Amino acid sequence: ASARERTRGIDRTLAAGALLLLLAAVVGILLVLRFAEAERERELRTWQIRLGIVADSRVAAVHSWLEAQLDEMSGLAENASVQLYASQLAAAGDQAERDALAIAQADYLRNLLIVTAERAGFAAPSPQSAVRANVARVGPSGLAILDASGTPLVATPAMPPIEGELAAFVRSLPPGERGIMDIHLNAAGRPAMAFAAPIFAIQTDPGTSDRIGYVVGLKEVADELYPRLEQPGETAPTAHAELVRTTDGVIEYLSPLPDGTPPLTLKMSGDTSQLDAAFAVANPGGFAVRRDHRNRDVLLTSRAFSAVPWTLMYKVEREVALAESDARLNRLTAILVISVIAAASLMLAFWWYGSSRRAAQAAQRYRDAMERLEHQRNLLRVVTDSQPTSIFILDEEGRYRFANGEAGRRAGIPPADMLGKPIANVLGPDAARRHLELARRVLASGTPESDTERAEIDGKTHVVKSDYVPVPATSEAPRGVLVVESDITEAVTERERRARIQAQLVRTLVDVVDRRDPFAGAHSARVARIARAVAEEMGLDPR
Repeated sequence: ASARERTRGIDRTLAAGALLLLLAAVVGILLVLRFAEAERERELRTWQIRLGIVADSRVAAVHSWLEAQLDEMSGLAENASVQLYASQLAAAGDQAERDALAIAQADYLRNLLIVTAERAGFAAPSPQSAVRANVARVGPSGLAILDASGTPLVATPAMPPIEGELAAFVRSLPPGERGIMDIHLNAAGRPAMAFAAPIFAIQTDPGTSDRIGYVVGLKEVADELYPRLEQPGETAPTAHAELVRTTDGVIEYLSPLPDGTPPLTLKMSGDTSQLDAAFAVANPGGFAVRRDHRNRDVLLTSRAFSAVPWTLMYKVEREVALAESDARLNRLTAILVISVIAAASLMLAFWWYGSSRRAAQAAQRYRDAMERLEHQRNLLRVVTDSQPTSIFILDEEGRYRFANGEAGRRAGIPPADMLGKPIANVLGPDAARRHLELARRVLASGTPESDTERAEIDGKTHVVKSDYVPVPATSEAPRGVLVVESDITEAVTERERRARIQAQLVRTLVDVVDRRDPFAGAHSARVARIARAVAEEMGLDPR
């Protein structure tokens, strides 16, 4: 039992050590993964700064272009000739006077508009102008001067008519402010925009009541606007800017996409899960990892415009952006994890070696102790087997822990076969009852006791004296009771014989005394019987 306890103790120590090493390895791996995640977050912050800088520059470029278009309109609106012409028309009394003014100023103003249109990109395409035919030429671009009611006064050749959405745009302009008609597909299916500026009366301070007309410009914007979305010197192959806007919960892509999707043709629901454009519109200035319309992970940031309801979204595919850092982090993580595992394995090997040495030393000490114990047991057995008395040890449950040769001879089985067996199975319940009762009493009191009985041994009646001595518990065995049975038949028989002889001598002497008087014969015997009867009646003990 002690050996098993030692083994279990060593096993528990080994298990605890292995568990601690495993825990240390797990903690080390978790720290490595946490470090890798922190490095990945740092890389994402770096990309956030980079994308933000590019997005700011692209917004500034687009905003500058929008302001340049409005400035062209304002330049025409503030031209003295335009203001004078519009003022004269506004002051004309009847239609005849207005027609005369128009004929006088039309050529000059038309030439002014044509020059400005060609310089600012509002000129109509040239192929149609080469056709020599008496037909109305309508193009996608042009400049026009309108009166206060929105009626065209002068326009460049092929200027589209001021009607429909364009007329509604002019009517919706706030008093005294410039305006931009949002990007749309024109009749030719190409992106176009319109710009307008109010004309004020000459030599007056601009005010809402002094507005006497408008300068309106319409142009296709693909060749001018979309190139400003490209960042010069960008090295990431998938990095690009996109213009989006939202209308009634639908996100519309205003610029062409890298996969060849034309502008103003792709529309996505604003509640599409993880959609990059939805995040960009809802969080201008934010940064996130989302999925584009092709369901690819992208890093993105966004900026909103103040002059138009647009959002610029600058993004790059995550796989491309973080490929190098992911590879580096994966290598670093693998190296660190392998290092942690190698260190843990080395520690485990050293610990196992040390534990094995300690276990081997403990096992050697245990073997030495067992050899000493076996030697002492053999010596004890030689000593006890040489005694004519029966010697055995019972544990608290009444099982044999030790028995010498005489105890085995009296029980009729070898002493080795008695070990671990209950005494009742060996001697029988009746013979064992006295030993068990006395053994329990000795264990309870902790003091030795003796008992004498007559027992049948080898078919003869013998007087046996049994001594019960408590045996304290040790590291090798629990407590028990040492029982030593001595055969005192000869001594008791001799003592009884001497007692009988002495009693016969006393009776003979008493009879001699009593016979001196014939009338007092057997008087002493009768007195003794009466005295014994009186003592028994009084309840005295036999002694």
